[in-house]
Amino acid sequence: MLLVFLFIGVFMTNVQFSASHSCQTFDNTEMVLYDKNNKEFRKNVSGCIQRIEFGNATVTMALVKGQSVKQLRRDTVRNMKYLTTVSFVKCETESIAPVAFRNVPSLSKVEISECKLKEIHKDIFTSELTPELNTLVFDNNQINYIEDQSFFNLTKLKNLHVNDNRLEFWRREWFVNATSLELIHFRRNRIKAIPNRAFVSFPKLREIAFDFNEIATIHKDAFKEIRSLEFLGLGHNKLTALEASSFPNTLRVNSLMIVANYLNYLSNGVLQKLTAVDIYMDYNPWMCECLDRIGYWLFIKNGNYKRIHILCKRSDVPICAVSESSRQTCPDIVDLELTRRYIDSLKNLSTPLEAFCAQLEYPS
Repeated sequence: MLLVFLFIGVFMTNVQFSASHSCQTFDNTEMVLYDKNNKEFRKNVSGCIQRIEFGNATVTMALVKGQSVKQLRRDTVRNMKYLTTVSFVKCETESIAPVAFRNVPSLSKVEISECKLKEIHKDIFTSELTPELNTLVFDNNQINYIEDQSFFNLTKLKNLHVNDNRLEFWRREWFVNATSLELIHFRRNRIKAIPNRAFVSFPKLREIAFDFNEIATIHKDAFKEIRSLEFLGLGHNKLTALEASSFPNTLRVNSLMIVANYLNYLSNGVLQKLTAVDIYMDYNPWMCECLDRIGYWLFIKNGNYKRIHILCKRSDVPICAVSESSRQTCPDIVDLELTRRYIDSLKNLSTPLEAFCAQLEYPS
């Protein structure tokens, strides 16, 4: 009799263990799948994405699009040895549970785009759970919070896209040992500042894109330890000045985007530290007295002045504004009165300016 009870006890324990680890993310959910020969097929899945769902097919890519998947639960994707890419697009997904991805040794790209994701927490992506993770895409969600260490020890992560969300700050503490990171794209958020030593842990960084945010401050040593970038995007923010203390002694940028801020000048200190192959600088309230300095800087460093989007190439838009004091040299000061006059001139154009071309609100 004792043996019978022991057997029943072990059986019940195993059942409870299995139940606690059963996956329940999908309910007859349609997916587009690709096998190792890149052949597309479709299947409705209940439970989770796992090898036994697909018979003899070796699935390498999975796309879930336009489905009602509110939460990616534990083990949403598991035991998929050859899966390299999984995408959730327009799926109403609001949250991701820890260990949503498990035993996926080849998974290199995860995309959750055009959903309703609000937060990213740690213990979702780690070197143990997703050892080959190369690219994360969280574009067009509602993300307003990322927990520290959310990208813990992801030594192979190269590309991080968190565009079109609601983040108000950016923290290097999100990352631990993300030494392979090359692209950081956070366009169209609500970020207000770039903090001190923001990128010191990323020796391979090539692109930083913070365009279309609300950045008014770049703190001292923000770009410390960066020596070269292919792209630095700071356009369409609320910058009134770039400070030399934000930059290392030498920084070469292939493409520098500072369009549509509130910049009146670039100081000699900044220009001595920066080299830009191409600079996009339209739709700033430049002091006319300061443009000669920028032109000379481009000349001696073989840089090029580039125009922005074709819809913003207007012959009736002023390039600069003259300060009321009629100075002969660039004064290296923020002139808010001049900035207001410049914005008024944009607002009063006979043909209205496209809203995305310039800052049409006064700086606060």
